[in-house]
Amino acid sequence: MAMLKSGAFIKLKRFTFERVAGSQQERQAAELIQREIDSLGAISSLEAFFIQNSVPCTAEFTVLEPYQRSYSVTCYRFSSNTSDEGLVSDFMCVGEPSEISLASAKGKVVLLCGRLTLDGYQLLLKAGVSAFLTMSGSLTDSSDSDLETPYLSQAMRKYGLLPGLNIRMRDGMELVRQGASKVKLTVVCQEVVCSSHNVIAEIPGQTKPDEVIALGAHYDCVQFSSGVYDNGAGCVTLLQLLEYFLNHPPERTLRFLWFGAEELGLLGSQEYLKTHIEERPKIRFMINVDLGGIVFGRDMLCISADKDLMVFTEYLSKELGFPIEPRYEITSGDCASFVNVGIPAVSFCRAGLSGSEFMHTRYDCIEFQSQQALENSIHFILRFTERLVNSAVFPVSRKVPDDIADDIDQYFQNHPASLELL
Repeated sequence: MAMLKSGAFIKLKRFTFERVAGSQQERQAAELIQREIDSLGAISSLEAFFIQNSVPCTAEFTVLEPYQRSYSVTCYRFSSNTSDEGLVSDFMCVGEPSEISLASAKGKVVLLCGRLTLDGYQLLLKAGVSAFLTMSGSLTDSSDSDLETPYLSQAMRKYGLLPGLNIRMRDGMELVRQGASKVKLTVVCQEVVCSSHNVIAEIPGQTKPDEVIALGAHYDCVQFSSGVYDNGAGCVTLLQLLEYFLNHPPERTLRFLWFGAEELGLLGSQEYLKTHIEERPKIRFMINVDLGGIVFGRDMLCISADKDLMVFTEYLSKELGFPIEPRYEITSGDCASFVNVGIPAVSFCRAGLSGSEFMHTRYDCIEFQSQQALENSIHFILRFTERLVNSAVFPVSRKVPDDIADDIDQYFQNHPASLELL
């Protein structure tokens, strides 16, 4: 098999800009993918979908007793608004939400240690707190480090709304050390509707056109990040595979899918599966690529399909001399949407070593990417895909194993979408 032409890293450099779901920059990224597809001589389509969003207008937090100081905060999107005058309340740090830690929290503003979970949020409502604060970043961050704007998920909002703020961890530590006991906060948000897009291209199969293999990667990223590692690398991988299979037509149909709004709860892939429901029976298998190209890392393959793919991957790894770790488990990417509707899937990634990758921060940038690592991963993914798509009999049954199906049910209960498709 001929090697791919070098060019993945050049393409990757074009994706080094923030492209939050629903923003104009995300639309620009979708159009960039379309131009890349057009340059290869393929035909693409752009499918819009709409999501309900919440735009923060006011987020203020001030300690009133035993000292006075205002802190930089962001408000949770979709949290309830306070009055324009704000909310004054007693304050306490509860750490991890539990019946015990929240026993005396009624009517108070509480500071949480750790991410806000569905179970934790239900406990806050049950305890009758007046508002909550979470923390982001680390104690080593600077005083002006990035401060993300979180969301209350759909599942949380079904149980009720609370005013919510997010504060830097180092400021949260000061609240505790200085014994903050009374605070004032103001939260005002406005709900809006915005659009995201899925980009689609297809190569018809030569002998088995009705058997479709879907290849997916999301192209949006989080606030502040340029999204090179997560997930410009996946976008480029699909472009490279598209180029190869245009020149080497596959036996089965390959459908290339670049998803928008993945970071908001896999919204792009869920929208695609909802609007193309009549095409689902033809999709035999889904290959997802999410995270890649990092200098210090290890390549992995999460298999949510026949366990025999573990053996196949290990064999191919030895044949090609490419180290990759297969895992029989689900993963939190767009492939999960396919597994959830009964389509077996795998997801490739290159997991960065601790201290060498900075996913979901402004340090997800091209400086920490390796051209060689990216090209090596792409080549293995190509070989893997080619073996499957051109097999005489497709070797993977179109059935999600029962234990994987149970895991994916649990995943969507614990990780519901942040925003709502309209």
